[in-house]
Amino acid sequence: MRELKCPHCGSVFTVDEADYASIVSQVKNAEFDAEIGRRMEELEARRKAEQELTEARTRKEFAEQMNGKEKELIAKENEIERLKSQMETLSVQLNGERQLEVDRLKEQLKNIEAQKDAERDLALAEKEKTITALQSTVNQADTRLKMAVMEEQKRAEQELQARDHTPSVSSSLT
Repeated sequence: MRELKCPHCGSVFTVDEADYASIVSQVKNAEFDAEIGRRMEELEARRKAEQELTEARTRKEFAEQMNGKEKELIAKENEIERLKSQMETLSVQLNGERQLEVDRLKEQLKNIEAQKDAERDLALAEKEKTITALQSTVNQADTRLKMAVMEEQKRAEQELQARDHTPSVSSSLT
């Protein structure tokens, strides 16, 4: 028989070895469950932080790529406007044999516009490919984190089961 003192009211009461072992087991299990809960919260917080960081990096890279491509497109559009202006000026001044030059410039303008459209399509395809690859990377990282959480849960459950199957130490306390 053991005597225990209540920490709240201060009264002393007696418990047998089985009750004492049960109380000790409850305290250990509660602490173990609390520790598992804290670890799970930490793992989830770390997974979310890593995912947010990956998404932020992806957004930044995409924005940088978009800015670069937009600058290229603006330069091409400025070139097109310059060529259009040049063509209009020439069409006013030219006649007869000069009309052939105007037609050549029109063809050049069409080619530049076609090239610009092709470059835009290519840039968009590259961006789509990059986005898909980055999303795949994020999904893989998320999967790895989920698997780590599952492994941690499984390990914790195995520790809990092993602890439940361990012989009681209370008999050696007597």
